[in-house]
Amino acid sequence: LEGTKEVLVEKNYFNSDYGDIKNEYDLELFYQGLKDYQIKRSIITTDDEIIIKQLGLMYRINALDMQGLVKDSIQDDKLIHQLLIKNCRDHYDLAMPEKFEEIYHKQAVIHKSSNGNDPLNTHIQYLESINPYQLLKDKQGGREPLKHDLQIVESIMTSLYLEPGVMNVLIELTLSQCDNVLSRAFMQARAAQWERKKIKTVKEALDEASLYLKYRRNNHDIEEDISMVKDENIDEMELKEFLSQFE
Repeated sequence: LEGTKEVLVEKNYFNSDYGDIKNEYDLELFYQGLKDYQIKRSIITTDDEIIIKQLGLMYRINALDMQGLVKDSIQDDKLIHQLLIKNCRDHYDLAMPEKFEEIYHKQAVIHKSSNGNDPLNTHIQYLESINPYQLLKDKQGGREPLKHDLQIVESIMTSLYLEPGVMNVLIELTLSQCDNVLSRAFMQARAAQWERKKIKTVKEALDEASLYLKYRRNNHDIEEDISMVKDENIDEMELKEFLSQFE
């Protein structure tokens, strides 16, 4: 399954064949319906095609829906790119609650790492047993999470393929370091590093979170890659210190 993960994620949103990135978006289907909107194919330039494909993939908009968005973005027989971007963003915001999938997944059994009943393992079991949606809801005191927060989490999970439990740790780390705000930039930076380091379990993610906090404490005014911190510097006390923020 590991080798097909990327295809499975994208196939949920696009019912087409996957291979070369140039063929990932079905422009032929898009063009077939343009005549229904009385739009001449000739007015769509090469640059227009590029942005249509980019926006279609970024916002997971199928070719049929894109036809209507393009129609609403044409002025004087010219596709206005900024208007199309706005229309695609608005369409995505409206449709998004129906498209969330990854945030409802839980940690796969093969990536669970908890054992024992001490506070550390109890928290690990908690992060392994719930999905990111439920964690965000818990952080909101049982209220529905903000759509903006769900969008950030969904985007990072589907682009970097983090395990749900690992995403839960990242959510907690971000909230602790960004004044209870889910900062997209902070999450993307940490998530990209964890993906490169092939972090799969909650325990591994907690170790990485502890490394980050230790680095921040020791380098307040220095911006460097925290990979310089050695794994052997992690101890149970540091993990407990990090987890104490969420008690």
